[in-house]
Amino acid sequence: GGVIQIFTRDGRSGKSLNVALSKGSHNFTNSSASYSDRIGNTWFTVSGQYQDTDGINVCDGGCFTVEPDHDGYDRQSGSLRIGHQFSKRLKTEFHATQASGDTDGDSTISNETEYLQQVVGAKVGWDVTDNWLLTFQLGSSRDETENKLNGAFVSYIDTKRLTRSIQSDYQINAKQLVTLGYDFQDDLVASTIAYAERSRRDEGVFGMYQLQLASWSLNLSTRRDSNEQFGSHNTGKIADGNITGVM
Repeated sequence: GGVIQIFTRDGRSGKSLNVALSKGSHNFTNSSASYSDRIGNTWFTVSGQYQDTDGINVCDGGCFTVEPDHDGYDRQSGSLRIGHQFSKRLKTEFHATQASGDTDGDSTISNETEYLQQVVGAKVGWDVTDNWLLTFQLGSSRDETENKLNGAFVSYIDTKRLTRSIQSDYQINAKQLVTLGYDFQDDLVASTIAYAERSRRDEGVFGMYQLQLASWSLNLSTRRDSNEQFGSHNTGKIADGNITGVM
C-alpha cells in the first residue's frame, strides 16, 4: 500500500491551455489536455488523459501457463480543481481526481485486472486575524480492484479512506510560530478475502513551536494518536539547526 498525492495547477495565474499527443511501439497512445483560467475571484483547472497499448506477451513460456497473447493496458483519468476567494480573509478550494483502467497479464489465477481510483477533497482557509490562520480540510479516497480470469470474475478488494482535520497557525511575531491541530482518519475495506478487521480509525492531536533567530532555528513538536488497532501513543521531536553562509 502507498499514498499518491497529485497536485494540479490551480489556475490562479490566468488562462492556460495544454494539449499533448504521443505514439509509440506496440500501438502505444498517450493523449492529454488541460485548461486553466481565472474569472474574478474564482480559479479552476480541468484536465484529462488517456493511455492505451497492445503490450507484449508478459510470460513467453513461463509463469506455469501458456497464453501466447499480447497483454495490453489502458487508463483513463480526469481531474478538477476549483477555488474561490470570498474575501481578503476567507478562501476555499475543491479538488477531485479519478482514474480507471484495465491491465492484462498471464496467470492461472487471474489474467486481467480492472481498477478504479478516486480522490476528493475540500479545504477552507480563514485568516481570523493578520497573524492567525485556521485551515479546515475534508477528504475521501477510494481504490477498487477487480480480478478476472479469461473474463470471469475471481476476486475484488475495495478500500476507502475518510479524513478530516483542523489546524491553527498563530504567528506570535516574525520569529515565532505556534501550530495546533486535530486530524481524523477512517480506513474501510470490503473484499472477497475474509479480513478479521474491516475498519480502522485513528484520531490525533498535535502541536508545534518554531523559532528562527538569525542563522539559528528551533523546532519543537509533539503528537498523540489514538488508533483503534494499535492503541494510544505519544511521539515528539526536538530539532535545531544553524544556517551558515559560504563566501
